[in-house]
Amino acid sequence: MPKIKELKKNPRQPGKEPRKRLSFRAKLGWMVLATVIGLEGTTRVVDRVQGRNTKFYLPVLQGDSVYRPHPFLTYELVPNYSREGKFSFHHNSLGFRGKETTVEKPEGVYRILCVGGSTTYGTSCTKDEFSYPAQLEAMLAKDAPGKKYEVINCGVSGYGTVENLINIELRLLELDPDAIIVYHAANDARPIQARGFKSDYSHLRTNWHVPESNKLDYNLLRISRFYAWMTRGRDPEKRARALFSCIAVEDFEDLHQPSNLGVPEEGIAAFARNLKSMVAIARANDVELVLSTFASCRAKFKPDGEHFLDTIDRINDAVTELAAELNIAPKLSDKPKIFSDWMHLTDEGCKLQAQAVYDEAKRIGALGL
Repeated sequence: MPKIKELKKNPRQPGKEPRKRLSFRAKLGWMVLATVIGLEGTTRVVDRVQGRNTKFYLPVLQGDSVYRPHPFLTYELVPNYSREGKFSFHHNSLGFRGKETTVEKPEGVYRILCVGGSTTYGTSCTKDEFSYPAQLEAMLAKDAPGKKYEVINCGVSGYGTVENLINIELRLLELDPDAIIVYHAANDARPIQARGFKSDYSHLRTNWHVPESNKLDYNLLRISRFYAWMTRGRDPEKRARALFSCIAVEDFEDLHQPSNLGVPEEGIAAFARNLKSMVAIARANDVELVLSTFASCRAKFKPDGEHFLDTIDRINDAVTELAAELNIAPKLSDKPKIFSDWMHLTDEGCKLQAQAVYDEAKRIGALGL
């Protein structure tokens, strides 16, 4: 019989097991994990470079808040508060952004108060001295070296004409201002474009309250910067919604009607009424009131975002019409590069804003020029 050759088996080397291949699901899982870790790492690095930390994303009332409740204004800025980073800001002992000052006006000083919302406060300015009120003070000091100017930044994020009408009457007049610059639109546009409009804005605004917190969301914001980016973003407009959740009715976003579908004229009339009341209060106290039109950038507006631009245009018309009596309403630039979003100006944008106010004031002899 022919011999059948035995197939020789390769003996296993001692101590070595055959290499197991990962399943498709396991590979996919590792890829997802690596992507998440990469994204988390990238967002943390970017935030570190740009001066943001976890507190930037947390709800307004968590941790050390920039705001505190106020019985008549709903809320106010916390005095002696500061935050460092790429976007640094400091509140003085009176609760205004910027350098220290006193209630009593120093002798020989021409004092100007700038009132408005986040666009006056300068949420997109990297430092206090780059806000438009601070840059306006620098321009005035340079132009009139023999005269002492003080420009106080009285801007508060979220404030509209209703808050500042009360603020001027009850608190700001005690600073003995020589002039007040009013810069408003966006925070009035929101209630104007909300269904069920009431002229006192009570259809949208309410008392300061702590929104019901979502523990899962809060903990994810603390743990994951990537989650914070995805849900909160770095847009000041999105950050403003966190504040509005504390000062607006529960369903305020559902009440919104895009302005490109029509601007309620009763809302524009209420806005103009508030400005006229400010003018009357100022004149009664020998204070010069300066109105400024509002800067916005259509190129920066997201197509799927809220629509306020047509409302802003109508508000600017109302400001210009009223300013005809006061002889000042500077036209502000709408170049995209000077905006961080559709309404908040960068350091460079605030400089142009200050320049526009300064040029117009000098042309007509306002602000003591």
